Amino acid sequence: MDQKIFSVQDKIKNLIVHAGDILITNLGNAKKLPTASADAKIDTDFIIEEFLVDGISKLFPEHNIYSEEKGDINKNSDYTWVIDPIDGSYHYLRNLPVFAISVALKWQESFMLSSVFNPLLNEFFWSTIHEGASLNKTPIMVSNIEKLQDAILLADFPNGGVDEDILDKSFKIMKKLVQKTYRVRVMGVSSLAMCYVASGRADAYVSLSPRTRIYDKTAGTFIIEMAGGRVTDLSAQKKPLLACSNKKIHNALLEAMGQ
Repeated sequence: MDQKIFSVQDKIKNLIVHAGDILITNLGNAKKLPTASADAKIDTDFIIEEFLVDGISKLFPEHNIYSEEKGDINKNSDYTWVIDPIDGSYHYLRNLPVFAISVALKWQESFMLSSVFNPLLNEFFWSTIHEGASLNKTPIMVSNIEKLQDAILLADFPNGGVDEDILDKSFKIMKKLVQKTYRVRVMGVSSLAMCYVASGRADAYVSLSPRTRIYDKTAGTFIIEMAGGRVTDLSAQKKPLLACSNKKIHNALLEAMGQ
């Protein structure tokens, strides 16, 4: 495992912060691009992605990169950077102040580091295999809530255009979760929702959307795990379910979801 990665982690952080500066500078000027996809594509997505890919490629020219817009840049490396230039692109387009930059690095199937940066609040969530999880420079941990009925749950629903069967199943699951938790709040930005669980601001997060992509959840997964939480990803079973929690309520959460 290449220890150079941790020796230049300040450069990695600075790169992401500078990308956030570009986001703030362009806020209010983003333009929607024509696409056949149900997901919004905006010009700033490509600007941020190009900036991050170029910066990471200069630091680690031999590494793979998997990014939302460019897809898979395969260099047959054991190292892969997973990038979501703007998680919450449509929020950003509409000046809704809930969006983030998400970057993670994996060595084979193991996490090495993750970051989720909310430039509007200057909140930089970060985790490494050596340092645990932190918000800016302060260590974070998941909450101590022990009962699902006391939990604040963050959630995301499927977007329009999905099969009616998926919608029906999602709303049935959400009905149970509303009944069994203290409060449910919809986020729309997976990476931030997962970081809010990692930092104890919420107790659990579920995504019922089949459009929760690898780049939406990779960084947040590692941050939650390093903060003492648990993540269950059922996408391998072709189920649009992602469940994250403080670990203590995880089994009850899965049971309420019918898992």
